[in-house]
Amino acid sequence: MNTISRMVENEYLEKHSEFWCFATTVIGDATKREIFLSMEDDDSRAKWLAYLYIKGEMWVKEMLIGNPIRCVNAFRMEPQLFLRLCNDLSSKYGLKSSCNMSIHEKVGIFLYAIAQGASNRVLGERFQRSGETISRAFHGVLNSISCQKSKRLAYDIIRPYDPTFTQVPAKITTDARYMPYFKDCIGCIDGTHIEACIPEALQMPYRGRKGIPTFNVLAACDFDMCFTFVSAGWEGSAHDTRVFLHAIESPAFKFPNRLKVSTIWPTKGIQIEKVISYHIRRQDTISHNLKTSLQKMSVKLLIVDTHLFEVAVRDVSEF
Repeated sequence: MNTISRMVENEYLEKHSEFWCFATTVIGDATKREIFLSMEDDDSRAKWLAYLYIKGEMWVKEMLIGNPIRCVNAFRMEPQLFLRLCNDLSSKYGLKSSCNMSIHEKVGIFLYAIAQGASNRVLGERFQRSGETISRAFHGVLNSISCQKSKRLAYDIIRPYDPTFTQVPAKITTDARYMPYFKDCIGCIDGTHIEACIPEALQMPYRGRKGIPTFNVLAACDFDMCFTFVSAGWEGSAHDTRVFLHAIESPAFKFPNRLKVSTIWPTKGIQIEKVISYHIRRQDTISHNLKTSLQKMSVKLLIVDTHLFEVAVRDVSEF
């Protein structure tokens, strides 16, 4: 610490600054402290600390001020959106910079991880941070975005534009095939299985028909292809009906629904739509009565939700 104090006196460091906090943390490691003290002068020590300090932070800044395509390739969003996300997480959802890491770097670590499917080890090398630091930064941002114990970003983003559903969607009113038969329809629901990384000893409940550990995810979307509800975390072996009923019967989930209107065909309707969609090309074998026609039209509405899942899965696969 005498060396650190001398560097403060010689104006290499500003006491209690973010860089000063980083320097004291670095020399707390025995190996790095030995390297630090073995250097010839304070100027060399300051440059070495700066190299360690700005590695991840500087890379994020380069992505933000450089070619926008680089930022999109790294974080899957443009620089302006990246900065807006950082500002919202900081001002509205409690994300704070730490002694040795800025909010921009924390968000960069989180976005790079989910955009590239990067492991903790890859992130540590990319941002020159320890595995523990990477984990803390990732979960800090994750808790700001989605946390069950308090209101977070996900609760403000994944919701209907009109929670009371007082207006019939334009998709219905402007199409004679759907109006008035589907005037009470507020969107589409569907489920999917997302591969999960689960410790081997805990994998059994997560193995379902896919043969690999998965999460059974239920989601709802509107006719603008925007998610309005997502229920994640169920084991892959959980039945779709169990996931669905839990979502609509749990008041805390606030499943989107019209007032005084229950969900039509909570189980049978889903199965009918699946059967019709699987055999949509075999229309010659289906009787052309009113019920079948309504079922076919409901399948066409369901395609909106299915296509949205396909887009999401495609984007994830491209990561």
